[in-house]
Amino acid sequence: MRKGTIVVANKRIDLSKAETLYEDGRRTLFRTPKGTLVWEQWTNWQGEDDSYSILTLEEAMKHLLECHHHNRMAKAIEALKIDLEEA
Repeated sequence: MRKGTIVVANKRIDLSKAETLYEDGRRTLFRTPKGTLVWEQWTNWQGEDDSYSILTLEEAMKHLLECHHHNRMAKAIEALKIDLEEA
């Protein structure tokens, strides 16, 4: 898991200031102070890079529902539901 500045879709994002909503050792969902949701998938394979994507609330929910760590997933979904209610 990276905790620095990354560039995703031509947008600079400082993950050191982002809140971690979900993490399972291979995937992480971050929420920046401005509300941007960033999905990180990382690898230990030499020569391969971690991947990052910016998600909508709906996309983030879909990714979380596919995860197998139900306790962690439930906490992240609850945090996102609050965002959906405020939108």
